[in-house]
Amino acid sequence: ITCVQCTPVQLEILRRAGAMPVSSRRCGMITRREAERLCKSFLGDNTPPRLPDDFAFSVHHECAWGCRGAFLPSRYNSSRAKCIKCAVCGLFFSPNKFIFHS
Repeated sequence: ITCVQCTPVQLEILRRAGAMPVSSRRCGMITRREAERLCKSFLGDNTPPRLPDDFAFSVHHECAWGCRGAFLPSRYNSSRAKCIKCAVCGLFFSPNKFIFHS
């Protein structure tokens, strides 16, 4: 992005519009196209990348005798979602229920 110094006339217009303080002595400007590109880079498509539906990672707890399982993010849609599969019995549990399962 190229930034050029504005002319005295442009600076006065910006001051009167309230976009620049009256005390400002100079101002850099960019083209509208560059401003649009810059805004798009910040405000554009911010959707996070999707994980594969079969993506899982290992989890375990050490309450009581402990237990191992696999957390499946694709199944998690609330704190009560049955998204952890026990490695021993194969049943699905919510995070709160899994920590008491052994």
